[in-house]
Formats: sequence, structure tokens, C-alpha cells
Amino acid sequence: ASWGLFGQGGSGGVGGTGGAGSAFGVAGGSGGHGGVGGGGWLGGVGGVGGSGGHGGLGGAAMAGFTAAGGTGGAGGAAVGVSGGAGGNGGGGGAAGTVTTISVGAGAGPNGVAVNPGGNVYVTNTNGTVSVIDPTTNTVTGSPIPVGGAPEGVAVNPGGNVYVANFNSNTVSVIDPTTNTVTGSPIPVGNGPVGVAVNPGGNVYVTNLNGSTVSVIDPTTNTVTGSPIPVGGFPFGVAVNPGGDVYVANQFSATVSVIDPTTNTITGSPIPVGNGPVGVAVSPVTGDVYVTSQFSGTVSVIDPTTNTVTGSPIPVGAFPFGVAVSPITGAIYVTNLNDGTMSVINPTTNTVTATITVGNNPQGIAVDPTTGAVYVANSGSHTVSVISG
Repeated sequence: ASWGLFGQGGSGGVGGTGGAGSAFGVAGGSGGHGGVGGGGWLGGVGGVGGSGGHGGLGGAAMAGFTAAGGTGGAGGAAVGVSGGAGGNGGGGGAAGTVTTISVGAGAGPNGVAVNPGGNVYVTNTNGTVSVIDPTTNTVTGSPIPVGGAPEGVAVNPGGNVYVANFNSNTVSVIDPTTNTVTGSPIPVGNGPVGVAVNPGGNVYVTNLNGSTVSVIDPTTNTVTGSPIPVGGFPFGVAVNPGGDVYVANQFSATVSVIDPTTNTITGSPIPVGNGPVGVAVSPVTGDVYVTSQFSGTVSVIDPTTNTVTGSPIPVGAFPFGVAVSPITGAIYVTNLNDGTMSVINPTTNTVTATITVGNNPQGIAVDPTTGAVYVANSGSHTVSVISG
């Protein structure tokens, strides 16, 4: 602060900005007080107090759903020969919310996929698929009957929904315009669990009990070529923007990479953690994220070298599903045994938040338009929606 000659003292400094929220749903700290105004000299009027600091940002841990902080308080009034202190900064804004959707008692939801611009599809262990309207976050229509114990689900560029039926050794195709199964079930390998679609539309299905991957031609909805041998108990499968297919081999503790031009394995299996099940590719960086159940970690694979980069990222108990936001690049991981979802910062590859969802969360997907995250809770028979 400065001193005026027979006049008003200088204004106090602006208060500091409040801190960001430390966890999901926690408001940021208030801003600091403004500086005290300068005292008047020889009876001059005291300076005006500084403005209060801005409130901290709300819940920065939830990437993509950070609310703005409150506005700083007004500066205090001058008192005597000294200016008043600045007002307190506004409180930080609250972060996003968790909404719970019931899919019916005994349903046992485990897989989830989002049809861009359309509905959300959830596979239920009881042999059905539930459809959620993302505008109302409610189940729409009746459950769609598919095969036995459906697991993985994926949507192709045309909107058709492919469902892997574990007990039936088939894949069902759902027409998104009618939300009914179209055509006959497609026979694949033994124990299909994971399903992913490449940019060209080909559908890749992991066969857990057969240790193979089947490829479905979307124009005929029939299997093309021979099953591709991979590692032991292949579970999760994901495709990068270039079409390369990444398969998490649960029993082998590796990831296999399939060349989409030849549909053969390229390179050596990539060692990851113990019991890998989930795999996802970042649309932002191309990095591949793999959950390892028995290690309680997430491994990151560099797609240029197809090797693990950095140290495994510790998450919750029995990490299962993994998805990446195409908007922010944030990574979301379901932790099967503790009913939570971990949020990983893609810049630091560290966990920035742990969010409580339902019991035994498995499948997870991100709406590419809104950024909302959908989690299938098999033990609660619910779907959690995390949104801003």
C-alpha cells in the first residue's frame, strides 16, 4: 500500500484465489482476504480495501465436470485513516453429480455402451439388454432378450449394437431404430465376453474359454476367417484409431496386438499386471490403458512402441472396466470389490479422485457428446451416471 500526501491512501491488494476442491463433489476453498488499504497521511482518508479473492474451483478431481468457483467478495469499507480489509472470496463451485438408475431386480448389469447421439445399452446377466434414454436417464421400453449371460457390448459406426452372449457362444445384433434383435445369433468361439468395433466396422470378439478372437464382417454379420489365437483367457478388447486391436489376456498377464489388415498377431505379447481384464484406447493420445485385477493397477502402453510406459498406476480393489473420455482424455476405472470408480489424470497418470458408485461395478462407457460416464453395477442391479 502507498501513502497519499494530505490525501487518500492507496488501495489494498487483491485477495488470493481459493484452492481447488480436493475430491469429487467437494467445493474449492474460499479466496483470501484483499489487502488492507493504505493509511491516509496527516488526516487524509484511508485507502479502499482490496477486492476479495475469487473462490476456488469446485472438485477439480473430476475431469470434465469442474464447476466454476464463486465470485470474490467486495472490498471492505474504509475505516478511519486505514482502508478496510477486502471481502472473502466466494466459495468454490460444487462438482458433478452421481445419478442411480435401476435396471430391475436380478438383472445383474455388467456391460455398457453408448450409441453416439442415441441411447445407452446395458447387458444384463439374466439374458437381456436394457436401454437407457440419456436425456432423462431412465430405462426406456422393455428389456431386449438376447443370448445367455451377455457380457460385452459395442456399437458400430452405423449404430448397430453387438452383444457377446457368454453362455450361448453367440453374438446378437440389435437394430437401434427398433431396439429389437435383427437376424439370427452369430456363432463365434467358446465363451465370448469382450466386443469392439474398428473404424472400418469389423467386429472383434474375445472368446474367453477358447483363447481366441473372432472377427465379424458387418456387411454380412457372419464370422470371417479363422479364429485368431491370442493369450490365455482373453477378456477385454479395444481398437485404436488406426485399427490396431488390443486384447487383454487374463490368464497370461499380457496384451496381444492384432494387425487389422491381416487379422494376425503382430509383435510379442506385452507383459502387464496380474490378471488383466479391461482395456481402452485414449482417442486423445492413443495411449492404451489396461486394468489388472490381481495387481490392483492400471498399466499404460505406448502405441508407438507397444511397450508399457512408466510405473503401474495403483487404483482400487479388483479394477475391472476402463474407459477414456474423448473430450478431456480423463481415464475412468471401475473397482469391482470396493464399489468405486477411480479417475486418472492423463497428464500425470495419477489418480485424482475416487467416486462411490454401486456394488460390484464392471462395465463403463463415456458419452462422447456430453462426457457423462455410465457404470454398470452388477451387485446393485443399477447403472450409475456421473455428470456435470
